[in-house]
Amino acid sequence: MDALRDVLERPDATDVAIICGAISGGLVVCDFDDDRAYARWVTSNYALAETLPSVKTSRGYHLYARCDDTKTRTLADGELRGEGAYVVAPPSLHPTGWRYEWTARPFGEIPSIDVRELLSNGGCVSERLQITGRRRTRPNPKPRQNRRQEDWATMPKVEETAKL
Repeated sequence: MDALRDVLERPDATDVAIICGAISGGLVVCDFDDDRAYARWVTSNYALAETLPSVKTSRGYHLYARCDDTKTRTLADGELRGEGAYVVAPPSLHPTGWRYEWTARPFGEIPSIDVRELLSNGGCVSERLQITGRRRTRPNPKPRQNRRQEDWATMPKVEETAKL
């Protein structure tokens, strides 16, 4: 773990991703799509917000926690990323030129909480997807900008994955 921290502290480190879900000890990341959603959540959950690592992203914030329920969910103001998902992490560089940065660094173990604490009062509150059988429908979908295939081809390949 010390070797991984050393690599991540290097100023030239970039293109770092963290795998969420059971493989990472129940890691989930609440991905707030904008600053206002994150601010609403922090205002309603100030004591909890002080204990959780957070990252400023190009559009909003990532909030890290460990939970027994690691289901990935699409939410009103973002996503709860868990099983089968990953997040881009500091010190990665977004295609817009924004560098992901810790606003509250993890010290020791990332806290374990009840997933309902992340889904309560402001911010990432309600699920937006309705699941009907195996098909998902999205009310009022927001258009997403997809990476071009050639962008993915030029990204560096990960040779080794560290369990966080």
